[in-house]
Amino acid sequence: MGRTITRAIAILAFSATACATGCAAGIGESRKETAAIAARIQSDFAQVRSAHETMVGEIERTYATAGSLDLSIDHLDVGQGGVFATFEGGRYYYKTVREGCSYYCSPPDGKIDDRIRTEVRIMGYLEDAVLRAFDASPPFLSIILYGVMEPTSIAIMYPWFDVVSLFPPGLDFGVFEWFRRGLESKSDKGAWSALPFVDLAAGWVMDLSSPVHAEGRIKGVAVTGVRMSAAGRRYLDGAGTAALLLAPDSTLIALSPAAREGLGFRPLAEDVMLRQMKENAALPETARLVHEAQDPGVRALGERILGGERRFDHELGGGRVAVEVVPVKEIGFLVVGLAQR
Repeated sequence: MGRTITRAIAILAFSATACATGCAAGIGESRKETAAIAARIQSDFAQVRSAHETMVGEIERTYATAGSLDLSIDHLDVGQGGVFATFEGGRYYYKTVREGCSYYCSPPDGKIDDRIRTEVRIMGYLEDAVLRAFDASPPFLSIILYGVMEPTSIAIMYPWFDVVSLFPPGLDFGVFEWFRRGLESKSDKGAWSALPFVDLAAGWVMDLSSPVHAEGRIKGVAVTGVRMSAAGRRYLDGAGTAALLLAPDSTLIALSPAAREGLGFRPLAEDVMLRQMKENAALPETARLVHEAQDPGVRALGERILGGERRFDHELGGGRVAVEVVPVKEIGFLVVGLAQR
């Protein structure tokens, strides 16, 4: 049942009548608005990167001046508003004060030594940098995380949430692609996810991951997560033209009301997708324009876009539309505008 629903939601249906309605904006007007949407996305995501890089710099400077910080651990629990306690068979450092960052620290062997306590203490001095980065970014972030793997996996995350209920004890950050990407990044500026992925809590998401240098090595990894579903609505809900936001592999992330109502476009509905994720039955790949489940005209459109065409005419459902494709350089996404020819 789950697979059938996903395919039905993902298929993009067209008709000549719908095209006449949804593509009513003039070609010149459509091209202008498509370019403006892409420019806004580029600006916002450049802002995300700027806030992220500023945070990384602040974290590195904090480590560089750690010798002047009070790193006493005698009263760590009181000073940080948290406790070392046992939950679900694991030993955690758990922040009980629901403000600022939440903490994850749960050694596999359950032993908390002075090295671990000191690292947690240092994390307390990094909270302000994380909070400032979140506040300096557009309002569609999902999370900011900074973590290390030595002496064990330890991280701070914002916004605050109950890490004990979500993260098992003894977690190894090295198993996560977003953490390894930061460790292996060829650039100190970090790298975005190659493609968006689905998250049980946020729908379509992607993240920026970069290394943090300290003590003459890569000390940890900073990650800024973005709710792409929410970002897409921010850019396209108010658009007058028929416009799509596509990931680099042609996954349909969001679309404007004119595309949704006039053209019959249907993205992978979040409520269906999240329900199917819980049932382990989600098929997010069916949201790609080039997926075999799509209408032949839609697949052909997706193939032309992936083939590098940026301005062309295309037959859809018996109608002819002018297609404008504008890349968003920062994240590699594409904004596609459609206007009746």
